[in-house]
Amino acid sequence: MHFSAPSSISSLARRGRLVLLALVFLFAGVTICEAGAYGAVAISRSTGRFGSSYNYDTRAQAERRALSECGTRDARVLTWVANKYLALARGPGNSFGSGHASTERGAQREALHRCRGGAIVASFYSGR
Repeated sequence: MHFSAPSSISSLARRGRLVLLALVFLFAGVTICEAGAYGAVAISRSTGRFGSSYNYDTRAQAERRALSECGTRDARVLTWVANKYLALARGPGNSFGSGHASTERGAQREALHRCRGGAIVASFYSGR
């Protein structure tokens, strides 16, 4: 003898699984940051200028401000972070290196390593 659940119960179970699956896909990889968490750095390789920003509510706002602070036509965003330390090193020939980490020292170390020499020109925490 074979027993099957009433169609309404199995239909409800199917819908429940679909809702659960939809929620998993919706929230997979989503990072929710508090207000004022984003920072960015923009650079100009032709001039050696840079611009930075921190305490912005969105990545886009932080990037726009960094580009504006750089103030050159060829400025481009080098990196952005949320709730981390960010450091920028400038080396010979307008070479740049950036680093981000949970500590300021770690971010500076990474920036100097990526720059292959040079000096730290900016170092900050992106959030409040």
